[in-house]
Amino acid sequence: GYPEESYHTFSYSPLRDDNGHVVGMLCVVSEDTERVIGERRMATLRDLGSDPSVVRTEEEMLAFSGRQLSGNLA
Repeated sequence: GYPEESYHTFSYSPLRDDNGHVVGMLCVVSEDTERVIGERRMATLRDLGSDPSVVRTEEEMLAFSGRQLSGNLA
């Protein structure tokens, strides 16, 4: 195997019998990896385009881009 980034949402609900006693549990899992990574990518693109007018030199552009990209290391 290999390490892999993944995100899931879990929802737990009790299962009851006819008398209302809890006799089990239902666990529903939603796989949210694509949504979470997509949101992070869009935020990175938004941040990269946030205010490039403050950049005057090549060094400033590299520093600006590095700061924005450091928030999205995965």
